[in-house]
Amino acid sequence: TMARGYHLNRYYYYSNKNTTTYTLSRGARTTRAFSGKSTSSSSAPASSDLEAVNDDGDESDDGIERIKRNAGRESAEVIVALGKFDAMHRGHKALAAAAATLSKDNTKSTSKKVKQQAVLLSFENMAEVLGWKPKKPVTAKRDRGRVLKEWSEEVVALDGVEESDSDCYCIREHGVPFASIREMSPERFVKTLKERLGVAGVVAGENYRFGYRASGSAEDLVSFGEKYGLRVKIVSLLDADKLGAEACDNDGCKGEQVSSSRVRACLKFGD
Repeated sequence: TMARGYHLNRYYYYSNKNTTTYTLSRGARTTRAFSGKSTSSSSAPASSDLEAVNDDGDESDDGIERIKRNAGRESAEVIVALGKFDAMHRGHKALAAAAATLSKDNTKSTSKKVKQQAVLLSFENMAEVLGWKPKKPVTAKRDRGRVLKEWSEEVVALDGVEESDSDCYCIREHGVPFASIREMSPERFVKTLKERLGVAGVVAGENYRFGYRASGSAEDLVSFGEKYGLRVKIVSLLDADKLGAEACDNDGCKGEQVSSSRVRACLKFGD
């Protein structure tokens, strides 16, 4: 029978059709052999012994799900704000508000009615995948819905939105498994936002990094956004105005902007 290739984090398990040896290889290079005889890089099966495998990987079970719209708003544009959104601080609130109003910002000169869905897009199990020391969330999971509701109501009040359109500004959350995107290049990540999550626009802070080993910058996000037809808005960092400066110095956190690290430091030192 033909040998089969199974995708797992961009590696492939090969079963040679003449043996029971299973080999973990990436491309033509074998990195480890399982059960049976040990194999070297030269013993990887020929392409004729393998079923075709999509170069982008098996996407059917990687946990990446298309973002759903609110009921009755199935045709709405999805605008995502990118970040970790742990502390849900003022900087995160600014990103959420920018996402909630991005479509409106682009239709001010027209009579087109705004139909959008603002979503905070974060990446699940990042600490576990990277081997970081786990931290308790600053904002409890049960409180996140309440905070999002308050932010949504503030956007509606500030923008003078009509009652019938208020649900367009309802800010939601959506999670993507970090393991599924950690090895993506910056360009492939943006392409995934467009083609698999159904995103129409993106909002991020000016210091946002993305892609494999954080190789992509905010400028790259704008560039790839243009290539794949995504509207992109980069939001300036919020100055902390010296609030928590002493606690931040004591805890070793960097930067003068509002950040989750600064919030954690303030809580730690009672500032």
